[in-house]
Amino acid sequence: MAKKYSLGILVLLIFFCWPAAIVYYFTRPEIEERTCTKCGRKTSVEHAVCPYCGYKFGKA
Repeated sequence: MAKKYSLGILVLLIFFCWPAAIVYYFTRPEIEERTCTKCGRKTSVEHAVCPYCGYKFGKA
């Protein structure tokens, strides 16, 4: 049996949810990244070891 959805509820969800998505997009926190010197992939500065190749980062 197919579920029936109310068009009015769908319109309300779209109307009220897209502004929240836009606000989140412009206010999300910046993530500091660095590039691994061994494999060249980007990773967070919080990692002590590259999660892709296992290279141990030195102290900055």
